[in-house]
Amino acid sequence: MTDVPNRRFKTTRIEFNMLLFLASNPGVTLSKEDLFFAVWGRDSADTLKVVANTVSNLRRKMGGSQTYIRTVRGGYVFSAVSATA
Repeated sequence: MTDVPNRRFKTTRIEFNMLLFLASNPGVTLSKEDLFFAVWGRDSADTLKVVANTVSNLRRKMGGSQTYIRTVRGGYVFSAVSATA
């Protein structure tokens, strides 16, 4: 279970690990490769598409597109303040 202000939602282990990595680096642009290696590891047989899918799932669970995880040139940026606030 993960908390967003005034909202609680369930995450998978992968989603939780990605959110933890993003939240541990607020304001930092993290590439898909950075996220992939941090969450799935260098020896994973998955492709980078799993990063975009996981970000999409997190956004949906956190209240919508670009809420706390913004897409920027080069990757994704986490902000502790909702972009829609």
